[in-house]
Amino acid sequence: MRYLLGFAVACFSCVCLAQAYPAKPVRIVVTAPPGGSDDFMGRLIAQRLSESMGKRFIVDNRAGGGALIGREYVARSAPDGYTLLMAGSAMAALPALRPNVKLDLLRDYTPITLFATYPLCWSCTRPSRRAL
Repeated sequence: MRYLLGFAVACFSCVCLAQAYPAKPVRIVVTAPPGGSDDFMGRLIAQRLSESMGKRFIVDNRAGGGALIGREYVARSAPDGYTLLMAGSAMAALPALRPNVKLDLLRDYTPITLFATYPLCWSCTRPSRRAL
């Protein structure tokens, strides 16, 4: 009985020490300039997360260098979950395009979720409505 009580105390003491996330504002780094689709999605996600979690989620646009400026900023930030990167699929092509960049996708970043998909290319032609 004593072992069972000790196990229960050990399990529930960890739960009591855990902090509620987020305890401070969270920064979402968008590697595109304001006004584009990435910026729009980042602001939409930040607004919804702020409403649902009751804490501020701030969009920080760090464009330039082929999105390298924002990616390096996030890779060098503390791994505490308060700096998030909104990255597109082009991030996977970065090592092939710039082999001198020392960012490692598996070491420097932790994927969280896929939150949006949208087409990369739209067709500009319309089908003809003429009767054959």
